[in-house]
Amino acid sequence: MKNNNFNKKILLNIQGKIIHGCKIGTKIGFPTANIKICKKIPISNGVYIVTVKKILNKKNYAIANIGIKPTFLKKKKILELHIFNINCNLYNKKIKLIIHKKIRNEIKFYSIYELKKQINQDIIKVSNYFNIKYLNKKF
Repeated sequence: MKNNNFNKKILLNIQGKIIHGCKIGTKIGFPTANIKICKKIPISNGVYIVTVKKILNKKNYAIANIGIKPTFLKKKKILELHIFNINCNLYNKKIKLIIHKKIRNEIKFYSIYELKKQINQDIIKVSNYFNIKYLNKKF
């Protein structure tokens, strides 16, 4: 597939360090990298299309959730990424994110099945946005 993403809109640039989380994403088949950030993120809670830089010296694509994870009754605002087509230990790595576009608002799901179904729909949107193939399909 040809990748024509050199001209994509940028909403926000963020830098941060990958930290340990609760491992909920891994348990449901979508491992996430939780990003420790030093300042308030100046955009609303929701799901975003993201480019990730500085992982193994290449650019990766991801879906990001910014918010409180209402499905799991969390209260603290976090930034977590499901990075496409990568399978390695990322803990303590510093990365740079480019947030391109909001896909949807953060939603409380009443079942894990509903959440996984929605994550798959979000992944399709990100894949189409960048014209890339998502290789680590789990659902």
